[in-house]
Amino acid sequence: MNSIQLANLKKRFRYLLARINSPDRALPDSLEWALKTNSLEEVKSYFAEHSDPVELASDEKKHLEGTCYVCSVQTRFQYSASEIPVNWRETLRCEHCGLINRWRSVFHLFQQICHPFPEDNIYLTEAVTPLYRLIKNRYPNTSGSEFDAGKEPGTSFSHHGQEVQVEDVTNLTYADKQFSAVLSFDVLEHVPNYRRALREFRRVLKPGGRVLISVPFTFRQDTEIRAQIGSDGEVIHLMPAQYHGDPMTDEGVLCYQVFGMNLLSEMLAAGFRRSFLCAYHSASFGYLDHNILFVGRR
Repeated sequence: MNSIQLANLKKRFRYLLARINSPDRALPDSLEWALKTNSLEEVKSYFAEHSDPVELASDEKKHLEGTCYVCSVQTRFQYSASEIPVNWRETLRCEHCGLINRWRSVFHLFQQICHPFPEDNIYLTEAVTPLYRLIKNRYPNTSGSEFDAGKEPGTSFSHHGQEVQVEDVTNLTYADKQFSAVLSFDVLEHVPNYRRALREFRRVLKPGGRVLISVPFTFRQDTEIRAQIGSDGEVIHLMPAQYHGDPMTDEGVLCYQVFGMNLLSEMLAAGFRRSFLCAYHSASFGYLDHNILFVGRR
C-alpha cells in the first residue's frame, strides 16, 4: 500500500467514524428547504408556510421550471392539470431523466442524509422501478426486491427480462448488519405486520446505518388502521378498501394503514437509536405537495 492509498484509507476511516457517531442534530446545509423534527405541530406549521405556487388555468399539459437534482441541470417538470387536485408526488416529471417528484426527492434526501459511498451495500424494497435503476446505477452493490405471496423469499423470477429477487420485509433472507442503508418508499403501508418489518430493517442495518421510509401520512399523532389480517388469515376491512398502484400488477395493492407521527416511537421500539421526520417542499427542485420522510438510525 502506497502513501496515497494509506491517506485515503485513513480519510475514509475518519469519515466512517463521524458517520457512525454523528448526533444527527441537524440536516445538511444543502437541505435548508427541509425541516427535521419530532413535533407534529412543527410539521403542520412548516407546510402552512409552504404552498404550491402553481396556477391551474386549463386542462392543458403544463410544466414547472427548476433544477433537477438527479440530472444537475435546469429543466422543466411536466405535469397535467386534467385532474384537480393534481397529485404532485406522482407527477412533475423531469423532461431529461423522466423521474417524477417522489423519486427525485427521495433520491436527493438519501444522498444528503446517508452520504453513501459508491461501494456501500444498500437495500431497496423495490426492484422494477426507475428509482431502483437509478440507485443501482449509482451504487452497484444495491439489492432490490419485490414481494410475491406465491413465491418463496430469497428466490427470484424473471420480469420483462430482469431477474428479480423475492423478499418479504417481515422476514428478510439477508444477513444481520449487511447494509449501510435501507430504503423503503411507499411500501410499508401495504404491510399488515409493519412493526415486524421495522425490526427486520434494523436487523439488516450496520451500526450507524439509516433507514429512510416514505409512507402516506395522517397529519395526526396516531396511525389510522384501515385493514388487518384476522386469525383465519382473511383480510378484515375496518374502513373502505383503498388500493394503490403496484408496479408488478394492474390490480393495485391494498393499503392497510396510513401512518401518524407515532411511527417515530414505533421505530424506537423496534430498536433504532434515533428517529425523526423530515418534512420538505421546494418549488425550485420540483418537490411540490406535503412530502414526508421518516428517518431512523441504528
